[in-house]
Amino acid sequence: MLFNISLDAVGKELHYIRYPSSFEKIVDNYKQLYNLRSKANISFQFTPTIQVYNVLYVDMVYRFVNKLIKDGYTFSNTPLHLTYLEFPTHLNIRILPKNVREVAVKRLNQLIVDLPELMSRPTVLANLKQLIHILNTEFITNHDYIPEFLNYSKVLDKERNHSGEDYLPELFKLLENVKPHVPI
Repeated sequence: MLFNISLDAVGKELHYIRYPSSFEKIVDNYKQLYNLRSKANISFQFTPTIQVYNVLYVDMVYRFVNKLIKDGYTFSNTPLHLTYLEFPTHLNIRILPKNVREVAVKRLNQLIVDLPELMSRPTVLANLKQLIHILNTEFITNHDYIPEFLNYSKVLDKERNHSGEDYLPELFKLLENVKPHVPI
């Protein structure tokens, strides 16, 4: 049996992206299940869904999984497998402007250097290279999507009584020159 653990970020970033989830609770649940795995045929895989909110922070998921491996947690074949959010389009990474993409690609490329043990797993490395390729080559050029994303975030923030700038400051700083607008 394979448990896919959806983990889009760690810490406060996860709390914002998958409100009201708690990174600490997810880790605790994972470790409890991991300790029970000998009583059943269970394996685990972390599956971040790549989207606008986490593209600058997903490197921390890789670092977390790498730390688990260093701490002695074992995985069958692929400890981390990316999935991609396609819809709604205003959350799809293909809408991102060049400045956000450049920061994300730099961080992702650094993982190849920093995490040789995790990157020695062919599927993990191939997944990471695919993400870098998408960020470097695939674009949705409708300029309304970033303002729509910002409006969507503003609505969520109001409902949740918090601020994206507090949880994902770098992302919102890189998008600060775009004005949100309500979609038609």
